[in-house]
Amino acid sequence: MKVKELRSALMELEALFEIGGTKAIKTDLCSLINFLESVDDMPLDDFFDELKAEIEKISSSGKERAKSAPVKLDEQAISYYTTELEKSQDDEAQFLVILAQMDADSRVRKVELAKISERFGDSSAKTVTKMLQSIKTRFYEKVYDRDANAMARRATPW
Repeated sequence: MKVKELRSALMELEALFEIGGTKAIKTDLCSLINFLESVDDMPLDDFFDELKAEIEKISSSGKERAKSAPVKLDEQAISYYTTELEKSQDDEAQFLVILAQMDADSRVRKVELAKISERFGDSSAKTVTKMLQSIKTRFYEKVYDRDANAMARRATPW
């Protein structure tokens, strides 16, 4: 089988997407078909072998770059916000101000937020939204525990 036959099948598929009204997929498929036209006479197995080699080359160079450039953490920002969050204790207004500052601070990237979340909240969160939510959850858990303990002390007669 040659790339030309694959391209022909994709053109039929493109026509179906056009009938179905899915323009985004049709556009992407059209781009692929136009690219494949330049390699029409290449055997399909050779085409996939070349494509696989190119993808491996690109992905391995990306991995090397990632290994060679370790992310430098802003320890000052991590320390500052961790301390401020701990200082807020049970003051919700102060806590929300600190959280808003932290969210707006350009020094606090995802890696810094992960460290802050690890120290104050939950280290299993992987996205920025979930990290912020885990910090909020931890704060409200502390407030709940404090209130529950206070109620228990008042209810206990001894």
